[in-house]
Amino acid sequence: MCGLSGILSTNKNKSYLSDLINPFLNSLHHRGPDSNGIFIDENKGVALGHNRLSILDLSPMGTSQ
Repeated sequence: MCGLSGILSTNKNKSYLSDLINPFLNSLHHRGPDSNGIFIDENKGVALGHNRLSILDLSPMGTSQ
């Protein structure tokens, strides 16, 4: 499973938003330990984060045709 998090704030400072979203990502690390990323829009005061879990489908349905 992947993990998603987001924050909407009236404080639009990029450093502030980054400091807010990072604890969310850390708490969701178990949901996706393979990769993570952050998107910050300072103009809107939005910070979004994701943790990604790579899953290999070994069944016949997982092969490309």
